[in-house]
Amino acid sequence: MSDQSIEEKRILIVEDDPLLLNILAERFKKENYIVKTLENGVHAVDVVKAFLPNVLLLDLVLPEVDGFTIIKELKKDNATKAVPIVVLSNLAQPTEIDSARKLGAEKFFIKANTKIDEIFDYIRSR
Repeated sequence: MSDQSIEEKRILIVEDDPLLLNILAERFKKENYIVKTLENGVHAVDVVKAFLPNVLLLDLVLPEVDGFTIIKELKKDNATKAVPIVVLSNLAQPTEIDSARKLGAEKFFIKANTKIDEIFDYIRSR
C-alpha cells in the first residue's frame, strides 16, 4: 500500500473460534481496518471476490470447507489469486505448514505460539 491514508485497509478474517475472531476483529477495527468476518469456510471464496480484502487471515481447520480448499480456490481464480493469505492455525506439522505455503499462503502463524500483536504487526507492516 503506497498511501494508507487514502487507500482503505480491508481484512477478511475466517476463524471458527468466536472469541479469537472477536479479539482479532476488534483489534483491526481499532486501527481503522474495514473488517469482515466468517466463522466457517462455506462462503469465504464468494466473500473474498465481493469484498476484495487487502489480506485474508485464514484458519485451516474450519467447519464444512477447510482453509486448504479455500486457498486452492482463491489461487486458481484470476480475480482473487493476488489476495495475500495469512494463515493462523493450530496445525503445526511441517508438512501442513509446507502444504499451505505451496498452495499460496504468504505467512503461517501457529495459534499456540503466536501473540495477537505479532499477527497484527505483520499484517500492518505489509
